[in-house]
Amino acid sequence: MTLKKLSALFLMGLMTVALFSGCADDKTGMVEPPGKNTAEAPPAPERAIEGTAFEFGSHKGKVYALKVPKNGNIELGNDLVFMQDAIYLHGDEEKGGKDSNYLLRIPLQKDALGAPEIVGSSKGYGNIASNGKVILCSSDEEATQGKLALWDGKNFTVTTGENKWTGKMTGIAGSDEFLNTAGFGDIRIAKLTSDKLEYKDLAKLPEDKGYTPIYADKKELYIAAASSDDENTLLVLDPTGKEIRRIAGWEEDKFGSWAVTQNYIVMFGKSEYDEKTDQEDVCNLRVFDRATGKEIGDATVSNFAPGVPCSVSGNTLMAYNGEDTFYIIDL
Repeated sequence: MTLKKLSALFLMGLMTVALFSGCADDKTGMVEPPGKNTAEAPPAPERAIEGTAFEFGSHKGKVYALKVPKNGNIELGNDLVFMQDAIYLHGDEEKGGKDSNYLLRIPLQKDALGAPEIVGSSKGYGNIASNGKVILCSSDEEATQGKLALWDGKNFTVTTGENKWTGKMTGIAGSDEFLNTAGFGDIRIAKLTSDKLEYKDLAKLPEDKGYTPIYADKKELYIAAASSDDENTLLVLDPTGKEIRRIAGWEEDKFGSWAVTQNYIVMFGKSEYDEKTDQEDVCNLRVFDRATGKEIGDATVSNFAPGVPCSVSGNTLMAYNGEDTFYIIDL
C-alpha cells in the first residue's frame, strides 16, 4: 500500500471529517426524505459496468469501481461533494516548482468519469460543502481566511467581505442554508445570503465529543459524534436541534465514516488487509433503516477503500480511495 494511500486512510479514520452533500432534486443529486416504509426501497439503477455484489440482511447492494482519467499532474484531494451530475473536490498541480490549488469538477455520465476540469483557482480553500445549488469553499489559511469561494454551476467567484467559516459544514438539501458544527458542541445554521454567511445558534451538545455534520434536509439533521475513548455515534435531530434518535456504531471500528441515503444509514469501516484472503482492501460496513434507526445487517466488500462517501441520489453514494479510483455504491 502506498504512503499516499495510507495517509488518506489515516485521515479518514481520525473522524468523519468529510462534508457530505445534498441537492435540490433527482436531476441535481438530492437524497430524498425517507418514505413511510423504508423496507420498500426502490430498485438500484441498471449499470453498464460490472460491479462487486454484497448483501446486508435480506437486501443486496453493489460497488462499481471507476478509474479517474488523467489530466496533467493534478493531484486530487480527499473531501468531495456531488452536484448536477458531477463530483467536486480540490486538487493541486505543481508548475515551475510551485503548487497551484484548484477546485475541480469531474463529470459523471452513463457510469463513466470524465477527466478532471479546473473550475477556478481555489487558493487553498480546502473546506467544501454543497446544498445542491452552489459549491461553497473556505480556507483555514491566514492569507485567505474569512473569504469564501462560490461555484453556482456556471461562475466561480471569491467574496471580498468578511465571511468567517468555522468548524465543519454540510448543505441542507433544498435550501440556501448549511448545517454547521463549531467550537465545543455548538450546532448552528449558516444561511448564505448573496455572498455572505449569517449564523444562527441551534443547539448546544456535550463538549466531550467532536461533532461532524453528515447530512441535512428540512426534516432531519444528521451529526456524527465521536471521542477518543468511545464508539462513533450518529445523532438524528429535528430542525430545532432536538434529538430524535441516536445510532451507535460498532465497537470494532469506532472511527468509521457515516453516510445517509433515501432509505438507509451506512457506517463504513476502514479498509484493511485480510490475511485469510490475501486481499489488500477489505471494507466492513453496517447498514441501518433510516426511518427507524434499526440495524439491517453487516457486509464485507473486497477491493474497496471508500474513504468518506458522499450522497448522490436515491440510495446511491460516491466515494474516492485517495489515489486513482472512485466508487459508485448502490444500496
